[in-house]
Amino acid sequence: MQALELKIPPLLLFFVVGAAMALPEITSGSLFTWSPFKAIGFILGVTAVGLIVASVRAFRRAATTVNPLKPEQARTIVDQGIFAVSRNPMYLAMCLGLFSEALLLGQVVTLPVPLLFALYLHRFQILPEERRLAEQFGQDYQAYLKRVRRWL
Repeated sequence: MQALELKIPPLLLFFVVGAAMALPEITSGSLFTWSPFKAIGFILGVTAVGLIVASVRAFRRAATTVNPLKPEQARTIVDQGIFAVSRNPMYLAMCLGLFSEALLLGQVVTLPVPLLFALYLHRFQILPEERRLAEQFGQDYQAYLKRVRRWL
């Protein structure tokens, strides 16, 4: 299973999964029926976008790579801003985005998808990233791991 580690860009996977979730709804034509769940989904979607923006800004301020497939290219540990609260706010945002979409679609079968996506990210993206960053930054990264939670 190590063959999948750090191989599929998480953003690409997010868009493919999101498109697959939406396909049946788009073809049925009932995409914009309002419900309280859709309002919650919209709020979660806006929150997800905010997390992404805050994350990218923090990486740019730190002048380090955002490339999740090459964690060894990181120049520093980003532990300011949103990264002082969550070690993986971008992945959290992607999961929130998919949950938002599931609520907006109103399809019960799509509700487990964000959890499956999170499990995939945990195993094939987050754990390998953490191993590489721990090798690269040593004690400083270990202290960060103890100080900040992985998700929230």
